Amino acid sequence: MKYIIFLYSFIRKQKAALVLAIVFTIVAALAEVLFPFLVQELVNTLLKDKLILSFSFNQLITSLIAVSLLIVISHAIIIWMQTINASELSYNMRKSLVDSFLSFPYHITRKFHSANLAFRIKNDTYLISDRVRDLYSEFLYDTLSIIGPFIAMALIDIKLAILAFMMVCLTTLISKPITNRVAVYERILQIYNSRLTGVIQESLSWIKSVKIFNSEESEKKRINDANTKVKNVERITGLFMSLSIPLGFFAQLASTIAVLWYGGLLLMDGTINPGNFVAAFTYEQLMSDSIKRYSNHLNKFASLKSLLDRISELLGAYKPTIGKQSQPVGNCSTDAIDINIQKFSYNDRDTLFKDMNIAIQKGERILIVGDNGQGKSTIFDIVTGLTPLNEGYVSIFGEVLENPDSQHWLQKFGVMSQQTQIIKGTLYDNLHIANTESTKEEMISALIKAGGSELLGKLKDGLDSYIDEKGSSLSGGERQVIGLARLYLKTPEILLFDEPTTYLDNSKINSFAESLNNIVRGKTVLMISHDPRVFRLAERVIKIDKGKIAFDGSLQEYMGQARKN
Repeated sequence: MKYIIFLYSFIRKQKAALVLAIVFTIVAALAEVLFPFLVQELVNTLLKDKLILSFSFNQLITSLIAVSLLIVISHAIIIWMQTINASELSYNMRKSLVDSFLSFPYHITRKFHSANLAFRIKNDTYLISDRVRDLYSEFLYDTLSIIGPFIAMALIDIKLAILAFMMVCLTTLISKPITNRVAVYERILQIYNSRLTGVIQESLSWIKSVKIFNSEESEKKRINDANTKVKNVERITGLFMSLSIPLGFFAQLASTIAVLWYGGLLLMDGTINPGNFVAAFTYEQLMSDSIKRYSNHLNKFASLKSLLDRISELLGAYKPTIGKQSQPVGNCSTDAIDINIQKFSYNDRDTLFKDMNIAIQKGERILIVGDNGQGKSTIFDIVTGLTPLNEGYVSIFGEVLENPDSQHWLQKFGVMSQQTQIIKGTLYDNLHIANTESTKEEMISALIKAGGSELLGKLKDGLDSYIDEKGSSLSGGERQVIGLARLYLKTPEILLFDEPTTYLDNSKINSFAESLNNIVRGKTVLMISHDPRVFRLAERVIKIDKGKIAFDGSLQEYMGQARKN
């Protein structure tokens, strides 16, 4: 029941389409049962045998045409209503997932790989809507197409109905395991084909090294081994198919022959009439098709349950774990940033920081240094509130961080990392995200201040120039210019720079550093950089080593100490 409620929450706006689909599914199933009954009456009319309806030949033909049209129209409406509900379901589910991921605190979303989340949004929602589309009408239709023909056949002869039902179930049970094995080996074949493709691509991608190391023969053997596995699985799959298809055909024939045999006996001894015999044969075919599909429905139910559990987990199970937000003793300074880390770790075992306190005066420019893996970038995540402390607090100019990932708190910061993220759209779109109230004139001014005059000259449509996905048509320097222009537009109180020149050409770093020098004036700045043209902008250096502050002093003192070492 919880799964039905969960699914209904996404399609409740289209409940009319849901009701119509169910109604016409029932109509179609009843019409399918009515059709053989009318054929029965038609045969008996032709043979002048016992009739149930007082219809003439022409009336029966007209009724058959009307029922046929009703079946066709019902299925058309069912398919359209299925499409409406499936599209509504997948749209709302995708929207809920995206809204949830974007509203989750950063320290929650960072646990997931972005490509995996995108795959879940695209693939799982499609599979769920596809399964639901198949199940909510087809499962009902097949259920009715088993019950209805069985009852109709039972009205002809109960023993005949039981025999037909048991034979169809028995033959399905016999043939289904082999059919399932075919599906298993088809999936294995897909995996082996993917591996073969990967080996070939890998070999071709380093063909130069293959030639240099004279390893053509070993590569041929490696590829041939993968190719041989594909051939072997293809043969096994073919073997099961050679058994599955004929066995399934034989099973269907066996069921039909059993009904014809027993029905023929009943016909010969006068228990049933020719019309009953023809109708019983048709009912057996209806039951057979639906029972065969039933096992597929059960598999789809299991698959749907698994998919819904996964989506439900993504939507609601990942709650932010807020650490013990300690309160500062006394009033916090209104002219300083105080980062008091009593304990911080990404898991319960490995403590990254312990008993570390950093005090930064308003307007001070700090360079944070340390070996890789010492947590320099983590300091940025802590001070911005993107990653909560296990124990400790952060205060900025007298205000204490209460809730991690707070938009109010994040507005205080402007961040530039190694690579500026560029969205697919115009230059205007890429600047607009920094400040939605900024005008085009302000955007152009920000670009010029950021050293983007050359970029503006290059783009013939100015702010309306289209930038492709990830800004692949832009150089690293041009992407960083856009990032710097965003900081000018946002006008934050505190600037954070995390290796902003890493992907810049050496010839561009001097001009970029000059642009940085202009924007940092009068701002509180924390930076991570190994480039002297950038870190010379700092006044003070803090060195992190093994979760502690190993050095805290002026830039001149740090440089002097570094020269001695």
